[in-house]
Amino acid sequence: AIANAGAGAAPLEAFGAFDGRAALEEMVERVSGEAAAAKAAEAKAKARVAELEDQLAAAKAPSSADEVDAAAAAAKLEQKAEAAEKRLRAFAEETATRAAALEEEVAAFGARVAAATTALGGAGAEATLSA
Repeated sequence: AIANAGAGAAPLEAFGAFDGRAALEEMVERVSGEAAAAKAAEAKAKARVAELEDQLAAAKAPSSADEVDAAAAAAKLEQKAEAAEKRLRAFAEETATRAAALEEEVAAFGARVAAATTALGGAGAEATLSA
């Protein structure tokens, strides 16, 4: 807590204590949460693809039903399976891109925190020398 926040300036000690760990931890938690959500969505998409593949296999299995209807159903299911696989690949690429962007954001924030800490540390040394 900053004791004289109302006065317009915080004591130098308050800035010296800031290391940015809480903010970095929050960003890491956010990235981890998004990664977990992406993994869950990927698992769901894979389950859907498996379900469609099972339906396709069942449609291709020989039966006494009309072969024309079976062939049409098989073709339709194959198209659905291919579309689901395509969506899964697009989702995985989008998720990887978002995760990389978040990692870059975390790294940039960490660098800013380090620079600010160094600058404030230097300002503290100058204040001590001038006193």
